[in-house]
Amino acid sequence: MAKYEPLRAHLVQLEGLTWTAKLVEIESILGSRLPNSAVRHRTWWANSGGNLVHQNAWLEAGWRVDKADLARGAVMFRRAHVRGVVTSRSPEPIAQDTTARRSKAAPDLSRQHELLEQPVTVTLRAQWTMVGILDELSDAADWINDEATVLRMVAFQKNDPASVLISCGRLRQAIGALRSLAASTAGQKKLFSGIPAATGSAMEVHMLQPGNAWLLADGQSRKADLALAEERRMVAQLLLLQERQSGRGQKLLSL
Repeated sequence: MAKYEPLRAHLVQLEGLTWTAKLVEIESILGSRLPNSAVRHRTWWANSGGNLVHQNAWLEAGWRVDKADLARGAVMFRRAHVRGVVTSRSPEPIAQDTTARRSKAAPDLSRQHELLEQPVTVTLRAQWTMVGILDELSDAADWINDEATVLRMVAFQKNDPASVLISCGRLRQAIGALRSLAASTAGQKKLFSGIPAATGSAMEVHMLQPGNAWLLADGQSRKADLALAEERRMVAQLLLLQERQSGRGQKLLSL
């Protein structure tokens, strides 16, 4: 831990409950550059300990990383204990007894529990593709296959768009069903129930192309598997939240 000993020593002599430091300030304390992973990945700043000597530097000093804002190049440390009082709010006295048993019986297990208690960030990154006006589409078009996807129906009246999201397991079948609904005023009312402005309006169809939906969790990303009904529904619900925040989204359907 020799490289990170200056950081440990600096934290030991600090007063107060928190310390927010720029990465360049930490590098100045260390007298050397931080590794690239420290600048790019928040997991480097986790509180796992174990064989991770850089994490042991702040853990052994009685501090924890509370937030790593790498976009701004800053890390906030929080003192783990203040005169015997645990800074995190826990029911007394059971939680303290449990923590003590973890630390005494299995230090590695205790560190794993600390990691499990860290805040997490899960993000969806998606890009819509506009495929056409619904009543002009044919469910037999070459580009329409039976893949699973999420559709966005956008109805325009004047300058006030309204949207409905559809989680569909079979695209061709969903397009056919939507065209049937849109062919009549009654069908449009059923599709856009509760959205008066949408009835009788032209309806655009947008879809998530394969590979255009990604899930990111703590710096790690993977393509969303829209073929899995539960994951597709989760993606659709997150997209509906964004639509509502934009003032368009009203409902989510499954076909």
